[in-house]
Amino acid sequence: MIEKLILREFRPIGSKYVVPQHQWEFGYFGRHHILIMPSDLYGAAEDRTLVPDVFELQIKTLFQHAWSEAEHDLGYKPGEQPLDREDERLLAFTSAQAWGADRIFDDLFKKRSI
Repeated sequence: MIEKLILREFRPIGSKYVVPQHQWEFGYFGRHHILIMPSDLYGAAEDRTLVPDVFELQIKTLFQHAWSEAEHDLGYKPGEQPLDREDERLLAFTSAQAWGADRIFDDLFKKRSI
């Protein structure tokens, strides 16, 4: 898993697993880590004042990322025309479908790696 590799190479100063608040909700899922930038990654010619000391890394599956991009543009920042109740329901339905597809693909990949 990529997360194990990342956490082996970078030291986290904060981590959280973001999930919807209720089991009946489908929405944003992801792992967020605040990581320290290792000093051995800097080259001698680099201006270290231009490189941040820490950075945030968000780890998501392909379905989680695709859904969060669409939800961000449609639901979170809808612009001048917010979603009506039916459109919000459609967005929730697609969220549940993306969650289900993500789950099925994960299970299938795990079965193949045994």
